[in-house]
Amino acid sequence: MKKISLLILTLLLTLSTQVSLTRAEEENNRPNHPNRPATEMRKELKAEKQKIKDDFKTQKETIKTERKGTHDTIKANREETREKIKEMKANGETPDVKALIEETKAKNKNLREELKKNMDAKRTEFKTTFKSNIEKFKENRKVLKEERKGVVLSHLTNIESRLTGALTNIGNFNDKISEVITKKKAAGLDTTNAEELLTKAEEVLATAQTKVATAAEAIKEAVGSAEGISKEAVRTVIDEAVTALKEAREASKAVVTSLPKQEIEHKDQVKIETTN
Repeated sequence: MKKISLLILTLLLTLSTQVSLTRAEEENNRPNHPNRPATEMRKELKAEKQKIKDDFKTQKETIKTERKGTHDTIKANREETREKIKEMKANGETPDVKALIEETKAKNKNLREELKKNMDAKRTEFKTTFKSNIEKFKENRKVLKEERKGVVLSHLTNIESRLTGALTNIGNFNDKISEVITKKKAAGLDTTNAEELLTKAEEVLATAQTKVATAAEAIKEAVGSAEGISKEAVRTVIDEAVTALKEAREASKAVVTSLPKQEIEHKDQVKIETTN
């Protein structure tokens, strides 16, 4: 007949719950959004935001440069007219000062109108591009927010699953110990200490069950929050649940070490060996 020792069951309990609890702790302590796609998207958003700022700065510099260029040309035209009048007078000519000034004014007026036309066109183009970039930035930020939400939701769901799994494993283990105690008691062995420790283990497990339920409720509230999902709000209750489960596991293991040595036969013909 196949033999299974409580020592092996204890080791299996330790391994199974340790894996679940360790992973739950890792999920709980992991940053909210560690996934590479979200990280890359954050970098892209930062780059987009910087590009918008740079484009705005470049646009201002371009307008400033073109305006200065036009103003310098206007100033040069005026100076050229003045020099022309002086030169004509020096050569004994009688310049038509009024006509020359009007000609210069007309030329400078055309330059101003051309400048205004170019500035208006560039402002319109820039506003259109700027608005498009802002909308794109907002949309990408929204996508990132939803992606972050999905990542945190996955983390919290995994944590809840691991806590519940560990709780179930410990509960099943206690049931198995209870069966062994019942058989030993029926065989006339003193199981008083084991029964007391099992009662204590069940109390510790009940506390852990309450902690896990509290954590599960906190997770549901965090997931359903209108302000968005955040693991920060539930880290403490999750840590408390993990600690309570570890205590429950140790309490159950203590029951095993208290059992008297004897090999007894299980009702389904599977033998269970007890050991200190």
